Amino acid sequence: MNSISLSHLVAAAVLLISAFTSQIASAQAGNIYGREQTQSSGSVQEGVVLQVSLKQTEASWQARSVGASLGSATGYAIARNNANGSAAVLSSLLGGLVGERIANHASSDVAQEIIVQMTSGNNVQSVVTVVQPAPFDPISAGEAVLLIQTAGKVRVIKRQF
Repeated sequence: MNSISLSHLVAAAVLLISAFTSQIASAQAGNIYGREQTQSSGSVQEGVVLQVSLKQTEASWQARSVGASLGSATGYAIARNNANGSAAVLSSLLGGLVGERIANHASSDVAQEIIVQMTSGNNVQSVVTVVQPAPFDPISAGEAVLLIQTAGKVRVIKRQF
């Protein structure tokens, strides 16, 4: 039976994590548009920022699954030659839990939660919130902003005019 080395497992995990997370994260970022959002019209609304706070985003389920799989395989590979079957299964389970937590920590990012007071043409005011993932331009309370909606995504940008 061929054994898989730890370096092969790590290489496979890095490839899988980067394949699943790089495109997903960049297409949702505050300053990056996905291909489906380009050359399409969208709506724009004006508003004033009431509050901004930084939040932590969770890693994608794909990244966490790859981390859990790699951790589980690593835990099993370490214990299978030195322990009985029960210990190898337990080591595999613990490795999966640790791998998922490491992947979640490594793949999480920062986002800004922006609460905006909108004014419509009839002077009717409403308050909306947008969570905008990094990379983003810092926005402060009191700033005039535009909310841009394109292909189902909403972005908040500083008003320049």
